[in-house]
Amino acid sequence: ETIRLDRISTTGRDRFYDRFVLVDRSGDPLGHGRYADRFDGLNAPLHPIPWPTSIKGLQDISNWKDAADLGVAHITLNMVITQLIRGQKETAGISDEFCYTVDGISYVFDEGHVRKYDQDIKSATELGINTVAIILCTARGRSAQDNPMIHPLTDTEGSPTGVVAANTTTAEAERRYRAVMGFLGRRYSREDKRYGLIGGYIIGNEVQSHWFWHNLGEQPPSVVIRQYADQVRLSYCALREHHHEPKVFISLDHHWASFHKENAKKAMTGRELLDGLASDIRERGDLPWNVAWHPYPENLFKPAFWNDRTAWHAFDTPRITFKNIEVLPNYLNREALLYRGNRRSVILSEQGFHAREGEEGERLQAAAYAASFVQISAIEGVDAYILHRYVDHRGEGGLNLGLRRVGDDRLPAEKRLIFDVFKAAGTAQQADVFRFALPIVGIDNWSKMLPKPGPFPDTRESQTSSPRK
Repeated sequence: ETIRLDRISTTGRDRFYDRFVLVDRSGDPLGHGRYADRFDGLNAPLHPIPWPTSIKGLQDISNWKDAADLGVAHITLNMVITQLIRGQKETAGISDEFCYTVDGISYVFDEGHVRKYDQDIKSATELGINTVAIILCTARGRSAQDNPMIHPLTDTEGSPTGVVAANTTTAEAERRYRAVMGFLGRRYSREDKRYGLIGGYIIGNEVQSHWFWHNLGEQPPSVVIRQYADQVRLSYCALREHHHEPKVFISLDHHWASFHKENAKKAMTGRELLDGLASDIRERGDLPWNVAWHPYPENLFKPAFWNDRTAWHAFDTPRITFKNIEVLPNYLNREALLYRGNRRSVILSEQGFHAREGEEGERLQAAAYAASFVQISAIEGVDAYILHRYVDHRGEGGLNLGLRRVGDDRLPAEKRLIFDVFKAAGTAQQADVFRFALPIVGIDNWSKMLPKPGPFPDTRESQTSSPRK
């Protein structure tokens, strides 16, 4: 028997976001509730949002001439939604362009922040560069506890970075979050590209290390997984109203069977988050989410990833770095992780290589990029490799990750050797420019850097072949 309901309830609630459960005559539930998991009936625009064939990307680029000259195909853009939304519309005279209505309630967005995003996104789109937005909530100190966008479990005073989880715990909190994502989807999915296009949305940052980058206070994995699953679902559904095929990514760092700081209430393993999220979302109505991974070397100050000792080709590997990155798409082939029989896509959305001072340090940084680019280019299912970063950042604990050195107000940021190596990547000049890196990596030809085909064993002890050296 088929039961049909109007999408909009008598109270104005959009049932697209509701969870449904069957009950027997006594009111007892028959199974667990489910959200909508078929979206064919949504009247969303069908025009394509192009995704470049090149994987080459760069974070935090501020010079669009350099972006074009370097052949950048992808950028990421941090979008701090706690700054973006101002609250419910309470007075007339505010342009509809900066309002978004959810369940009959209109929310207002900060025009200054929106215009700044417009400028970056439009500039990238006009150059044929794909923008991947990173959706972040930030909060610091006691005063932030009253912000309705911030999850009530967040420790705003203890959070080491101020990057926190979004609030989805009440009807009003859910409406606000839907308003933010719906506003972004409406503005940056337009066929006329008036404000530019966003090709993908990364929800949060490095969520398995949640105390640091998705703060919910000190919580067990189950609490974090459920909150994140809700946030991912709301993100996808709000974006799906404005385009038929939005790309939504979950965010993880390089920890796989290990976790940051070894505190079970501040972090979990990447594998636990991935498996738990997949199970939670599938049981309550599956979605086509994808994976944004950060395969930094095991020691961020040591760019020679081929020497990583905690990255091996088995599913119990402590870390997934560039040394064994092919383990991730191989693991995503598992039946429990497929979406309607298809493997979820992977992007590498933040990773870089430190340059020690001096010529030797610059050569090692550049060689690491060359080796990693050869490797990633050969892996099926990795759709972007976005290097961190364009210019060094003084606030990254002494790391020098840029294509350019950090400058000052009087001097331009000076190019490093990696600048020209990055420029050659994916071009006819790649073979010649990359050749210097072979002896640094310790190989005589690039075929020795190609990914292992798999399948990989569950444990290293059962592995029959040795890790790549």
